[in-house]
Amino acid sequence: MTRALTVVAYAVNGAGVGHLTRALATLRWMRRLALCAGRRLDAYVLTTSEAGQLALREGFATFKLPSKTVVRAAGLPKDDYLRLARQWVWHSLGLLNPDLLLADTFPGGTFGELGPALDLPARKVFIHRGVRAGFDPAGFAAWLPRYDRILAVAEPGLGEQATDNESYADDIPATDAATDADRQDRRPNDAGADVWRLALGDSAAAARTRRVPPILLREPEECRDRATARRRLGIPDHAFAIWLSAGGGGDALAEQTLTTLIGACESAPDAHLVVGAGPLYAGAPRRGPRVTWLTEPLAVEDFAGLDAAISAAGFNTTYELLALGVPTALFAQEKIADDQAARAARAAAAGAALALPVGA
Repeated sequence: MTRALTVVAYAVNGAGVGHLTRALATLRWMRRLALCAGRRLDAYVLTTSEAGQLALREGFATFKLPSKTVVRAAGLPKDDYLRLARQWVWHSLGLLNPDLLLADTFPGGTFGELGPALDLPARKVFIHRGVRAGFDPAGFAAWLPRYDRILAVAEPGLGEQATDNESYADDIPATDAATDADRQDRRPNDAGADVWRLALGDSAAAARTRRVPPILLREPEECRDRATARRRLGIPDHAFAIWLSAGGGGDALAEQTLTTLIGACESAPDAHLVVGAGPLYAGAPRRGPRVTWLTEPLAVEDFAGLDAAISAAGFNTTYELLALGVPTALFAQEKIADDQAARAARAAAAGAALALPVGA
């Protein structure tokens, strides 16, 4: 009998669910391909995300640490948590002994916790979602050579889309001697280009790098049709359905942001507000006869029932809305690594969405 393939996905999340979402989306495709190949896939998720129910819904076993956000809120000593987290990651990977390790966005973890464990798995794959310019480039450059494959997630519609076997490094000037014209010529989907210029300066690293389209948890074909979606969301036939979202709900300003958005839209004639508070939302709900309030994950399955959206420009929600053809206005939230303002601006420049000014 063919031996099972063991995969461990490592997804670090604090105030959002994006890293976990991409890891689960990748595992879903691996599970399908393993089935086609006649192989059993034993998949595990190591995560700090507080949205573990998402993995449960997708049928994946999850081992969890508290996120750094929760540790801060609980007033726990940071040094104690970091020591525990490092040991937990190392021992978990040692005991599971995976054939493949899949890591998202942070190749060495957010505080180097993955580093010593990268010698353990037989194969390692890193998913690179673009990061804010200047975000720890030295750290990225140090860890990336340890990975056998690097999947650079491009942002389609915001530049020419490459095939899955085209090197992402081809788009990035290889030296600091790049001219101003070179920099102006960078494709607009090259988020984190400075990181990649440092990390992929040699041909061996470039050969391991592939650009892929956005990794989404649901393909458009898996989502419900418009009529079914509107029935599920309680949207009247005549109503104009507006999606309002402040991301996964963990942002410190999520409640204030949603209150502002609801106040701005609730008086619009025939408007029905679908508020995606998110699975991490901890504020007071706002319900009413023309408001559908959602906290469960996978709201994307009903996006076909929407007529418009006003949303934070997080990676997953942005591309879920665009994939389902929802006219969208994006606003930026301040994140440590994710440059939402740049994403919204690029989407607007490409005619794919509207970008709302900060403080609008």
